Amino acid sequence: MTLTRICQPVLIGDAGPAGAERGVLAGVVERLWVEFAASLERASVAEVVRTCRGYLAGVPAGALPELVERLAREELADRTRQPTEVEALLLVEHGLEAEGN
Repeated sequence: MTLTRICQPVLIGDAGPAGAERGVLAGVVERLWVEFAASLERASVAEVVRTCRGYLAGVPAGALPELVERLAREELADRTRQPTEVEALLLVEHGLEAEGN
């Protein structure tokens, strides 16, 4: 059994199944970076994609691209989401600051 490090750089052009997976993940990074570029750097998006790929170890290879992208999109959305008006009022009421403020 071979263990793959989650923090490997996303490379394009490697031969073999591992290279193909990195190419697919590079596509996921690019699509998500375009979506979240206003809030996050590309390196942050790539890190989230690699982490989500690690969470999905053991998932069939054919399902990985879609599942990694969905999971990473949710994580990135959570990281960039601003609190709603009600959440902000509750935070102020309890003397807390909203994340990122």
